[in-house]
Amino acid sequence: MNYQNLPAASRLAAIWLAAHQASGDGAHLPADEEHNGFLTVEQLRMIKEGLGERLAIPDGSDMLALKPGRYVTSNVKNGVDRDDTSGIAYIDVDSLDDKHIQYNHTIAYNGKSFHKIIHGYGDGKNVSAPNGWGEDWRFYPLWKGGINKAGTTIQLTDNIDKFEFLSFVIATSSNTMLVTVKRRDEMVVDLTNLVNNQIGMSFYECVLQKDPKDNTKLLLKSNISYALFDKLINNTDFAEIWQVWGVM
Repeated sequence: MNYQNLPAASRLAAIWLAAHQASGDGAHLPADEEHNGFLTVEQLRMIKEGLGERLAIPDGSDMLALKPGRYVTSNVKNGVDRDDTSGIAYIDVDSLDDKHIQYNHTIAYNGKSFHKIIHGYGDGKNVSAPNGWGEDWRFYPLWKGGINKAGTTIQLTDNIDKFEFLSFVIATSSNTMLVTVKRRDEMVVDLTNLVNNQIGMSFYECVLQKDPKDNTKLLLKSNISYALFDKLINNTDFAEIWQVWGVM
């Protein structure tokens, strides 16, 4: 090796490197924070994920082994332990480092979402945050109005069989409450209210029935009210339904 040529070789290498890192179409090295250049496969993937495109990964992938990113897969391992997670799932992984990670697992066909945090320990055991998966509950507006007459039909905006629970905003003469019940063919919504100016209590009950031929309709089957003072009597005040929400 001719060591006398090293200075010249170094200058030539510097010129070539500068040319490769030049701006414009002449750039031939990966772009970074200070230089223009071409995109690597990994950089292109990160840009696509930032724009909302998900990376398809093999079925049965281990969620806890994934790097930060946006993924789609099926039969994911170490995700939410449920009977309905064998199909397509959207997976989001965000992290600061290997001891501070956030996972989101969304079941595609029904839209249910779950959330897991690892904070402070690489073994997944948290001191303050819960160790398991938390479910993100969503409330979908199905109807808004005002009815209290038995026999009235409520036309909803969606099929109530999609939802696990229904929530009702119900008003009486002195109170407004949000009551959530398990979705069934027939649902009973009960409310009570203390009387303000004397010892006594009012009782309200609305019975709602799903239309057997149309799952977007609810019938207010009955609406009864009683008042209790020294004895139980019929009440002149009835509950009024203001809103219906689907919950999942």
